[in-house]
Amino acid sequence: MNMPVIINDTNRIPEIVDALPDYLELAYRKIMSRIHWWIQEIFRTQGPEQVYDPVNREVFQVWPDIAEATARAKRGERTILIDTGVLRNSIQIVDVIKEPGRYEGRIGVFMGPALDYARIHEFGGTIVLTVTQRMRNFYLAMFLEEKRQDPTKEFDEMDHKPLRKDTTQIVIRMPQRSYLRKAQIRSTEDVVALVVAVIEGVMMGVLK
Repeated sequence: MNMPVIINDTNRIPEIVDALPDYLELAYRKIMSRIHWWIQEIFRTQGPEQVYDPVNREVFQVWPDIAEATARAKRGERTILIDTGVLRNSIQIVDVIKEPGRYEGRIGVFMGPALDYARIHEFGGTIVLTVTQRMRNFYLAMFLEEKRQDPTKEFDEMDHKPLRKDTTQIVIRMPQRSYLRKAQIRSTEDVVALVVAVIEGVMMGVLK
């Protein structure tokens, strides 16, 4: 006589598989929040560390300091990427896909006054500006102030020079000061620990 074989699912495999998507969505949201926290931390600490991305093999350097001329224009203030706080406050988390068992979100600047310059700070690049009368006045004022501070300076040694009448555009080269990608790399250990905790919690029955 054939005896029936009864398998007791002591590992609760179906239950675990069913439970994981909901909790991984929760974990994903927490991950996004953690990355956002790291972005704010990078702004607060002024990008003090170099980080390496093992996936893309990119190295995100310590933020280059602001130019001396820029510091003088800011009346000695040397904070980087923080003036009015508009860029930092514009970084948001948005839902892209939200459906049962699936979630995808994005972190970045998607709208608002910081949209135009958010990318140039993240990736670096070149900005071409059309010269206005206000810019001419600014360069002249900076030139005169520099000359007042050091009357012996020769014209060729000046950091600021008045713009020529026939100058209609100026080119500004901005270094890369990553805050989004750098934050993603900095949060890697937190992300791994959070996902492992969720999976272990489901498997052990703590989360169910």
